[in-house]
Amino acid sequence: MNEYTGIADYYDLLMTRGYYNYEKLAQAIAEMVYPHQKIIEIGVGTGLLLEALLNINPYDRNSPDSF
Repeated sequence: MNEYTGIADYYDLLMTRGYYNYEKLAQAIAEMVYPHQKIIEIGVGTGLLLEALLNINPYDRNSPDSF
């Protein structure tokens, strides 16, 4: 068990309480990204922003034309 395991549930709760509008952030990012451009998200924390991006543009991991 690492030191972050104990706070992970609390962190997730804080990040989903409405302070961040992940859908709005994802839409703003999606408008700046060219079709089929690759995105890397580092230090993702909960991964909620990436999840919102995938809701806008789901991608097939096996496709060469992925997001």
